[in-house]
Amino acid sequence: MSGDATESPSAGSANGTLLAAARASEWWEYKLVPPLAIAYATCLMVGASPWQGAVGLIWLIAALVPGGVFVSVLNDLTDRADDAKAGKKNRLSSIGPLPAAVLIVVPLGLGMALAWTWRDDIGLVLTYLAAWVAFLLYSVPPIRLKRRGAAGILCDAIGANVIPALLAVQISARAVGESVSYLWVTAVAIWALMYGLRGILWHQISDVEADRRSETPTFVVRLGVDEVARLARRVLFPLEIAALLAVLLTAGNTVVTVTLLTVLLYLFLLHERIDRFCMNVTIVMPLPRSSIMMQEYYDLFLPLGLLVAGTVRDLPTLVVLAMHLLAFPRRTFQVLGDFRKMLDPQFKRRPR
Repeated sequence: MSGDATESPSAGSANGTLLAAARASEWWEYKLVPPLAIAYATCLMVGASPWQGAVGLIWLIAALVPGGVFVSVLNDLTDRADDAKAGKKNRLSSIGPLPAAVLIVVPLGLGMALAWTWRDDIGLVLTYLAAWVAFLLYSVPPIRLKRRGAAGILCDAIGANVIPALLAVQISARAVGESVSYLWVTAVAIWALMYGLRGILWHQISDVEADRRSETPTFVVRLGVDEVARLARRVLFPLEIAALLAVLLTAGNTVVTVTLLTVLLYLFLLHERIDRFCMNVTIVMPLPRSSIMMQEYYDLFLPLGLLVAGTVRDLPTLVVLAMHLLAFPRRTFQVLGDFRKMLDPQFKRRPR
């Protein structure tokens, strides 16, 4: 909030602060698209199509959006003291008790109302509620697992990645009236956990100096940046790729064929970025001009590949493909921009 903290802000600035607090631009594609990809894959795995499971896709987005707003607001509110100590900007540093309560209660109420509509499926309700519990355990004192090393990164990865992926499996299977195997659930959970751990470790490495100044003992502060990077490179990333392969191989021959083509396209993009644009590809370490390995694959190539595979099975899935591109355009435009640059003589291949 700009201006003197002792002055009453205008309605416009207050509304702007409330909208900014939700931070939707930061998580809309990054947090919603990977679970949607799992939903598409689940439909294909059970012999249906994303078009047949379209109602489930709508329910999944409706379930994830309140949680995204809630966790963004909760993190900022509970980080205010630490951010002030570290000299780090916090969007909600000057927000009053009433707007803060509104930002917490509204998404929480929407989430609980949604859970009530699923009361006939106790497994789905418990999975959904577990995400909200994870958000609270990670951020809110006195437990505040963010300050408790390995427990913190596990809690964050489970709440932000594993549970949304499992929700995607449950809601999609429910929408098409099919069941899924324990092998499928296990592969999805391992993939989501490893990818989620890489995400929170990248974030903690980026914030390590601020966390040291605020004396916040995160996992990275405790273990050290180099050790964490080694753990991600040698353990987390290989397990993530192995689990992803298990997911794709279980989803069927059409999925394997189409996603293999998307993998090749993605690897071509990475090669050209390194060769033409002098970019770095990183597993978990934040680097200048870097691309995080597999992030764009999960955000763009994987879901589009799955939707193309779904279209081969059921032509109306084209509608889902079109809606996906309309709802999540940022990564598409970014990647298309990179391909366009490859045609620009300014970006020549580096001499061998």
